[in-house]
Amino acid sequence: MKVLIAMPSYSGMIPIEVMRAVLALKKPSYAFADITGTLCPDARNMLLETAIEHSFTHIFFIDDDNIVHPDSLNRLLELDKDIIGCVYPKRDGKGHVVLKRDKDKYIQYENDSHLQQVDAIGMGCTLIKLEVLKKMRDNYKHPFEYLTEPRKLGEDVTFCERAKSLGLEVWALNEFSTGHIGNKTIHY
Repeated sequence: MKVLIAMPSYSGMIPIEVMRAVLALKKPSYAFADITGTLCPDARNMLLETAIEHSFTHIFFIDDDNIVHPDSLNRLLELDKDIIGCVYPKRDGKGHVVLKRDKDKYIQYENDSHLQQVDAIGMGCTLIKLEVLKKMRDNYKHPFEYLTEPRKLGEDVTFCERAKSLGLEVWALNEFSTGHIGNKTIHY
């Protein structure tokens, strides 16, 4: 098993508490890569290509404003899902980034079960298998991209929608305290 720990960071200014969390991760064989100075979807697509090119078994996205739990990576690997992420709060502390589809829009899950299949999850603390990355790239030129038509979607929700359309599963794990830096640092 070989994991690419991947961090998109527009500014390249990664808070020290985020790097402390990355260094404290219990990890298998891994490499760390970051992409700076570009929009998040482009950075995620470049990191995806890096994972495929170097035959990593998984990519573990950590956003530059998420503080991950030291056991999160190993636990996500143990669960062996196509796409699985840890639940973390929104930057403003009002809710979390686990979503379900309700007609034309996404709403937050009210269910806080330990492990659940979901419609979409934020990519800030998410593990994706190599086979998934290849399948996504084979079907979409840019698996991660902002969409405005037919409705506005962030790159993480777009990725999840596309994955589900290919028969892949998206899961959320609500087991760890994962922080999100915003107006103040918020932990779940």
